[in-house]
Amino acid sequence: MSGEIERAATGLDAQHLSVLDALAEGRRLGLASRNQDKIRRKLRERGLIAYCGNPKRWQISGDGLAVRATMKELQP
Repeated sequence: MSGEIERAATGLDAQHLSVLDALAEGRRLGLASRNQDKIRRKLRERGLIAYCGNPKRWQISGDGLAVRATMKELQP
């Protein structure tokens, strides 16, 4: 199922879609990799995540919507 069709089928609003896009970008960058520091650096450089005070939890940026997830939760 293509990304656009899948998004349309979910019925989610634009804020939630931005978070889904951030998650998809993270997967493209290789979130399943064991080198999480490198992954987090790449995501921070792209403005997709921000450090939120706990080394194991990161904030996913997306149109004013903040979602916190561990790197394990972000893995595909």
